[in-house]
Amino acid sequence: QFGVEIADMAPTMVQHLINIFNTYAASAEDDEAAFNASQCLDTIAAILEACDTREDVLLQLEPIMLPLLKNIFTEGLDCFEYIDNGVQFMGYLTYSSDTISSTLWVMCGPLLQVLYNWGIDYITEIMVPILNYLSKDIDTFLNTTHNGQPLTMLLLSVVEKVFSNDSSDCGKDSKAAATMLTCLVTCCHPGKSPGPIDSLIPNILYMTLTKLNTILSNKQLKSLRVKIFEIVLAVIYYNPLLAIAVLSSAPSVQSVDSNPLDNNTVKQLFSSLFSNLKDMESTFTQRLIVLSFTSLLTTPLLLNQPGQPLQQQQLPEIVSSNLPNLLKQALRELVMIAEEEEKEGEEGEGGEDAAEEDDEDDDAIEADDDEEDDDDDDDDQAEASKGAKKKISGIDYAKALHVPDGGYDEDEDCINAEDESYREALEVMEKEEKVKRELFLAGEAVDDEDDENEDFTFTSPVESIDIVQHFLDTLRNIEGRDANLMEYLRSSLDNEDHQRLADILKLSTERKERVAAELTNSTV
Repeated sequence: QFGVEIADMAPTMVQHLINIFNTYAASAEDDEAAFNASQCLDTIAAILEACDTREDVLLQLEPIMLPLLKNIFTEGLDCFEYIDNGVQFMGYLTYSSDTISSTLWVMCGPLLQVLYNWGIDYITEIMVPILNYLSKDIDTFLNTTHNGQPLTMLLLSVVEKVFSNDSSDCGKDSKAAATMLTCLVTCCHPGKSPGPIDSLIPNILYMTLTKLNTILSNKQLKSLRVKIFEIVLAVIYYNPLLAIAVLSSAPSVQSVDSNPLDNNTVKQLFSSLFSNLKDMESTFTQRLIVLSFTSLLTTPLLLNQPGQPLQQQQLPEIVSSNLPNLLKQALRELVMIAEEEEKEGEEGEGGEDAAEEDDEDDDAIEADDDEEDDDDDDDDQAEASKGAKKKISGIDYAKALHVPDGGYDEDEDCINAEDESYREALEVMEKEEKVKRELFLAGEAVDDEDDENEDFTFTSPVESIDIVQHFLDTLRNIEGRDANLMEYLRSSLDNEDHQRLADILKLSTERKERVAAELTNSTV
């Protein structure tokens, strides 16, 4: 661990460490030399971590580290055994800066090539810098090639390979591949005609449908199904009519109960999507549901316009007949999103209050210590005993060792609170695993959320959208262009849905008033 004060010395230190590493790496057959080489890279990682807030220093480090990174990610060279360190370096360098320099863009192609050629086992690690490339500069990604091949095609090749050959537990590799694909689509601005990835949409949907067809009947892959459906939702949001046009010509996909419904892929896919909505619980997925469903609500307005892929066709029956249900579901998802955001806000305020209380408690303890400096040792010990229990971040932490008055008898065991807490936690885990085993043997779905706790998140434009305002603007657009359609949608709402819509309108008004008040206060 290094402090931030090391930042000014970082370029010199890293260059020196790389030189030492190269010397040791040249003696790869020597175990001690290999260990020392690894230690050099670990030290470089610690330096990068200490400099994560110094973008100017990181920019100086990039050209110094580039030769090392190229050696690590070039197949056939002796350094590829240090790929774990290389991926860690790329994660630091692509994450810590607001933009990605041209120096680092040189490494995006080799990372994808490594995944496709021989490093597929590292997909969950290499995914991290790839997501940074996509989310921070999608335009450069779309317009960059590696050895004459567009990065977009390299990425699709990696995803297709993973989808076809994933043998990981709970589809972990496929979830990583699906996350990269969702990131690609959501980072491309929707609504443009033609869009930047229109030509890729058929391939994206076909490989997605193929993967979906292999996992729908597997109850153990709930979180993977959600990841796959996220791709579909993202494509619908990107261009709903193009998505429907492609799906209408796609091969058949099975329904959620694994029994083919008919030859209509659109109907089968949407039936499966609707059946799996209950499992889509993350705020990001809920946002995708709202954005894609509101996009579908506008499709009747887009039909027969020049340049649209469905200008001579009607919407599929499962879409047109479910427009009211799409509106209802979007409303319900919005309410859940609002409740979660409110909860997070309250927890944040609670954390600040707790921190203030901590400061007050610390000040009080320090004041007590000053007052007691002149007391005798017995008083100091008594005061220390009383102060052994104090409030930290809203949680009472007691002394780890509890000794009863008079001590323990010879035949009694000493009770250690930390040991007892650890033992109780193990018992809970054992019970949970037992339940999972019984469910698995019974053929029921097993909660695989432990695996889903992997950091498969990324920063997407979807998260920066004012989702409430977007939804209301879409409804106003529909009402302004087709009052009959808006009346049809509104008439389908029951009392609870009308109340949800009223709550969302109220929330929008409150947010506008709060923003206006903040602007007023900032100008005073």
